[in-house]
Amino acid sequence: MKDFCLNNEELGRLAKTYHGYPYHFDYTHQTNPYVDSNHVEPSMGDFKANLLLKNKSDYDFSGKSCAIVGSSPSILKKEYGKEIDKYDFIVRCNEAETIGYEKHTGSKTNFRIIGRKCFTNLNLEREGFVSRWNWFPKQSNQHFLIRPAFGPENMRYKSIMDCLQQYHNRTDINISLISGEFEKAVMNYLSGKEASSGFLAISFFTNLFDTVDIYGFDHHKRSTDGTMQYYFNDTKAKLENSCHKYDLEKNLVSELEKSGEIRIHE
Repeated sequence: MKDFCLNNEELGRLAKTYHGYPYHFDYTHQTNPYVDSNHVEPSMGDFKANLLLKNKSDYDFSGKSCAIVGSSPSILKKEYGKEIDKYDFIVRCNEAETIGYEKHTGSKTNFRIIGRKCFTNLNLEREGFVSRWNWFPKQSNQHFLIRPAFGPENMRYKSIMDCLQQYHNRTDINISLISGEFEKAVMNYLSGKEASSGFLAISFFTNLFDTVDIYGFDHHKRSTDGTMQYYFNDTKAKLENSCHKYDLEKNLVSELEKSGEIRIHE
């Protein structure tokens, strides 16, 4: 796992560089929207030290089972919840809910792959999604795997570092940043397109387990109106505006199934 995430030296440099930076590169936000009025900003040294403690990679995956639960509305047609909760490690993406959906999705979450825009609420409104900047801090006992993705370093990291202050001294949340090298390696299979969080999760965890079971993935092929849809949210965004290549992702997932690296649960 450590091969696909930033190591402590890299993470420490970023914490030192961007700790306390003004939120958002367009400076439209003059205050930090992620902390309440009683928040005391930790010193750079404390922030860095605590962040490095959260960058955990010493999991024992040998002989263990893994399920990745997607966010397709199709998962609500089956009651996989009890089956999913039997896995040793359960992976979800972005804001995938479990409360109220347990009989379909299960209730446990060990890892959560999160895109930078989703984690920091950056520009989500412009893409038609509802702002939920306070959703992730309500989660507990999970390891967040955050995707800084691409672009100038300050645009990739400073909003994340600002946002991470709300997890300072949270002992129930671990946090790692997925490396750009791993993102680029996955892009090579997608004709240069950025991977969706679901496909990145599959790529990430098939490197760690002999076989991964996936639930709730339809790659938006069941959309009847040309929009991206999720079981936990009525908000829709046009597929044509997506930066992802869902057709190719679907084909690659089919190839992984044929090779025995994943099992697909419809």
